[in-house]
Amino acid sequence: GACDSGRVTEVEFQVLLRYLHVDTTILLECKTVIVIAHKEDAPYFIPPYEHYNATVSAWARQLGLQVINYTPGTASNGDYTTPSMKNYYSSQTIIDRILKYESSQQNGLNGFFLLLHFGTADERTDKLYNRLGEIIDMLHSRGYRFVSVEEMIKGK
Repeated sequence: GACDSGRVTEVEFQVLLRYLHVDTTILLECKTVIVIAHKEDAPYFIPPYEHYNATVSAWARQLGLQVINYTPGTASNGDYTTPSMKNYYSSQTIIDRILKYESSQQNGLNGFFLLLHFGTADERTDKLYNRLGEIIDMLHSRGYRFVSVEEMIKGK
C-alpha cells in the first residue's frame, strides 16, 4: 500500500486530504493516529515523515493547503528516536544541538521551525516534550519570540 511504498497517487492524496478536512479530526494512517484540525483552521500540511517533493506540494496547493516542514540543522525532529536506534538523540543532545546551531549561525534561530513530536514510542522514556517549557524559557531568555505558522510565513 501507499504507506509501505512511501508513494501515493494524486487521487489517493486528494481522497486522503479531502477525507481529513470534511468532517473529522482523526486519521488512521499507517497504523498511527494523527489528530488534525479542519482545513479552515489549519491550512498547512506536514507530510508523514516529512517526506515530500514538488508533486506533493503542487497537489496540496491545489487543495488549498501549503506544505510546511521543519528547518534542518538542530535535530529537534530526532525526538522520536529510541535508545535502540543507531540515530538516537537524547533530549539533552537535541537541546545542546539547538543551542550550538543557534550560536553558530549569523541569524541564530530566527525564522526557524523546530519540530517536536508529541507522540513517541514508549521505549523512549526521555521525552523531549517534557522539556518544552525549559526550551521555550531558554529561547525567550535569548530574545526569541514565538509566532504562529501563519505569522511566520507572512512575515508579520
